[in-house]
Amino acid sequence: MAAAAPSDLKIGFLGAGMMATALMDGLISKGVVAADAISCSDPWDKARERASAKGIHATESNADVVQRSNVVVIAVKPGVVAAACADIAAVANDALVISIAAGVTLASLEGALNAGR
Repeated sequence: MAAAAPSDLKIGFLGAGMMATALMDGLISKGVVAADAISCSDPWDKARERASAKGIHATESNADVVQRSNVVVIAVKPGVVAAACADIAAVANDALVISIAAGVTLASLEGALNAGR
């Protein structure tokens, strides 16, 4: 995949907690992408409401976020990473996957993503 130009950049966050929110806010405030170029998923209503209020597409569906994105950031707790990776692997796209999950090794990510990302 060719590098996405800023206007083509669609960033998705699996998880919309404090770290993901800080990254989303920084991307928007620095003009890297507009809020409507960011998607996030989270099971917690308040996190989705907080993101939606900023113009970010927020959903409970990881698959929806992956489908809308050419960069996917795994921003969930370490115990949820395997499920998040399964959701990523189930969607046919070639998005760049980045993880900010603490303590999760590259080997475990590659295994969970079938090393195809």
